[in-house]
Amino acid sequence: MRSEPGNGTIVHICLPRSMGEEGAITESSDVPITVLLVEDEVLIRISTADLLQDSGMSVVEAGSADEALAAMGDHPVDILVTDVNLPEMSGPQLILKIRETLPHLPVIFATGDNNVPGMEELEHSAVIVKPYEYEILVTHIRAMVPWRAGA
Repeated sequence: MRSEPGNGTIVHICLPRSMGEEGAITESSDVPITVLLVEDEVLIRISTADLLQDSGMSVVEAGSADEALAAMGDHPVDILVTDVNLPEMSGPQLILKIRETLPHLPVIFATGDNNVPGMEELEHSAVIVKPYEYEILVTHIRAMVPWRAGA
């Protein structure tokens, strides 16, 4: 884990010990990054989705953890960007559930505070503090999904 102060936007990044581990996601060329964006605040979700799409990414939107889990069955995704405080289950609980089937899916937690309980145990994860700059979110998504050449 490494802390990056600067702009007060990114708090932690936990990268995987080895992307070559069995079951790790492999490289695919010229395919845009697909982001599963989970945010219960509609205006934040819409504006973030628009920005990510303008940045050349595909976005699957969900307003709750239940919607996110349902969307996972219909859409393959490269990264999860989730609010920490969701109605049915927290963002950390959501990624643990998703990682039962996709153990190496990267996650970025968006939160109003820089503490995400249990995050120190999660590989390939990051925290950004709201309000964050959209360019920083895009930069971190691209850094965490480097195998998408078209991103």
